[in-house]
Amino acid sequence: MSWPTRWSPRSGGSASRVESRGPGDEFVLALVGPLTSGLLAGLFGITAGLGRDVLSRPLAGTLGHLAWTNLVLAAFNLVPGFPLDGGRLLRAAICKATGSLGRATQIASLAGQGVGWLLVAAGVASLLAGDLAGGI
Repeated sequence: MSWPTRWSPRSGGSASRVESRGPGDEFVLALVGPLTSGLLAGLFGITAGLGRDVLSRPLAGTLGHLAWTNLVLAAFNLVPGFPLDGGRLLRAAICKATGSLGRATQIASLAGQGVGWLLVAAGVASLLAGDLAGGI
């Protein structure tokens, strides 16, 4: 199975149609989302830190919260579970290494299922530890 010449990712990251020429383009496109979140985290964090004396306390706190939220979002999107951006990065790397989009999709999908089961296990562990809200 070869890489399609016209491919539209539906797994998040970018909602626009993409003219993909192969796994390299997929890799770059999947990397843009987490990099953007990381950049926003840095900008919000720097603004909150440098503006602490100039900005109101609630505004500086909000900017700090936005920095952490974007940092967590960037990290979560890099988890190598398809269809997250990290899974798309994994699929592109495997496709580049093997030359098979089908095999790469299968492996990345299995990784995504593994990530999903780990999240379920973490929720069950939280429930068993008595944290009803966190477990759900």
